[in-house]
Amino acid sequence: MPSVLIAGANRGIGLEFVRQYAAEGWTVHATARSDQACAALAALDPNVRSHRLEVTDPKSIAALARELGSGSLDVLIANAGISGDLARPPEQVDRRELLEVMGVNTFAPLHLAVALRPHLERGRLKIAAAMSSLMSSIARNTNGTQYVYRASKTALNAVWTSLAREWRPAGLICVLLRPGFVRTEMTDFKGELEAPESVRGMRKVVAGLTLADAGRLIGYDGLDLPW
Repeated sequence: MPSVLIAGANRGIGLEFVRQYAAEGWTVHATARSDQACAALAALDPNVRSHRLEVTDPKSIAALARELGSGSLDVLIANAGISGDLARPPEQVDRRELLEVMGVNTFAPLHLAVALRPHLERGRLKIAAAMSSLMSSIARNTNGTQYVYRASKTALNAVWTSLAREWRPAGLICVLLRPGFVRTEMTDFKGELEAPESVRGMRKVVAGLTLADAGRLIGYDGLDLPW
């Protein structure tokens, strides 16, 4: 059966990815930061294997790669993310918060993908997907705000696009996904759609990917986002 690793899997969109892939018989490697969250993930389905992971810790990422050993991954979903203070005005944006959010939303997905590249190369599908956002789009920024979060996701787009260009000759498909405005804990349960609908759409996108799609930013609705 195919395999997927989902970073940031214990709530919201990540948890729904775990549920849907496991229900279809995939081997699901689900990561979380605490032993308690890992235990809850492992109890969801016999197809779920949970792993402790702190995405901002290089040693933790290296330990995860060692845990997976010589196994293969068909799909990586770099889903872990934080928002920071979305309401912070520009005069209050500080270096500490900027570096914290960029560390989780931008650097961590890149570091994770690099560490797990050998596992993806051994897989059949060879897909590395990172979770972007409408807020990443400079072209669609009509009202400002959310300075730190926007910057982190726009930077992720740039990083992942470069990765897509460099890894494409090896047959690896790097894409960015836009989940839509989903009602989750991160959005204070405000939004336009529920997690199951968003994840079903993104899984449909992932299932149809080919090497020609490398570098695209694709919404749960199958539409590209100009950024």
